[in-house]
Amino acid sequence: MQHPVHTQLLTLTRSERLIKIEILNYLEKAEAIKYYLPKYFNLFDYCRKELGYTDSEAQRRIDAMRMLRRHPELKPKVLAEKITASQLTELNKADIFLKKEGRQGSIDSILPLIENKSVRETKEIIHQELNIPDRRKVILSVEEGTYQKWIEIKNRNFKLSEDKLLNLMIEATNKLQNEPVVVRKFEQDSRNGSPNIKLTMLQAAKFQCEWQGGCTNTANLHLDHIIPWSQGGKTEYMNLQILCQTHNNFKNGPKA
Repeated sequence: MQHPVHTQLLTLTRSERLIKIEILNYLEKAEAIKYYLPKYFNLFDYCRKELGYTDSEAQRRIDAMRMLRRHPELKPKVLAEKITASQLTELNKADIFLKKEGRQGSIDSILPLIENKSVRETKEIIHQELNIPDRRKVILSVEEGTYQKWIEIKNRNFKLSEDKLLNLMIEATNKLQNEPVVVRKFEQDSRNGSPNIKLTMLQAAKFQCEWQGGCTNTANLHLDHIIPWSQGGKTEYMNLQILCQTHNNFKNGPKA
């Protein structure tokens, strides 16, 4: 006969797995409609400040949600705890890397290999089986304001390549330190900025819509201010994105 404590723990853990999936489902809905705007700048801030997650907890859940959105067939494995949210984060990084590099490889081939594995083992399998470069962790000591700005940049520009993301972080750091910006300069005294802004943004977005719900439309693309120009948003790289006509209208049109 099972001990009642053990029985209760089994019941609770099963419920916990179901709740985890539901949370990810609702995070997906929140991101699709950008529910967090205008109070919060992005879904990451909403998860931290409104839902009370730590930075790492918020990022893991967002990464896991985006991975499940692209690969809904993984949900049963998560429910069965064959794959954890932390593993989904690593899979998400690998999936994005393959797409950015234009590689034909797929994470599908390694899914059976990572079931019931630790995060460290999962990283090793991804590195070996998909031939993705091993990562090296660099620890920097920076002021809180700089760190928060980096987090904003990372979550707002998750589709960018690493070199472009690094350039953005350098640019933001220079501004915070009141030093000359040497990475990219955009005119900020007008709504449209310099003539080449849209082309630069289109190239960074690979000439497709950057709507976080996963739109890949390549027609009728518009340069959009994340924080609207009318609300003081600046015409600079960190406050711009490319949206198709449909999502530009959805974001900036009248709200019921």
